[in-house]
Amino acid sequence: EATLSYEKAIKFDSSLGEQVKVKLRQVNSAKEVLKRKEREAERAKAKEEEKRLLEEKRAREEQLKKERSEKQAQEQMEKAERNRLKEEEKQMRALIEKEQQNKREKNKEAEKE
Repeated sequence: EATLSYEKAIKFDSSLGEQVKVKLRQVNSAKEVLKRKEREAERAKAKEEEKRLLEEKRAREEQLKKERSEKQAQEQMEKAERNRLKEEEKQMRALIEKEQQNKREKNKEAEKE
């Protein structure tokens, strides 16, 4: 029925067809603008999400790097402590050995007399 009315209106008013075409172009143009804005908004949202994910990844990597560094520092401290204890034990053994050597020498001297 709308088509029939439109065809009758065109017969009686020829400029109506041009007006309808202009309006259709305006509507189509508005739809294209709206679609373009929606695509731009989607791209912006995707870009923000990508940026957020990248920042999270960098933060995780930085945290892991920090943890590894702390672990390595702790291991180095533990190794230094073990080495210090070994050296201390070595010195104690040397001191004990020296004392025993001195006792043996004194015993030999005492036996000689």
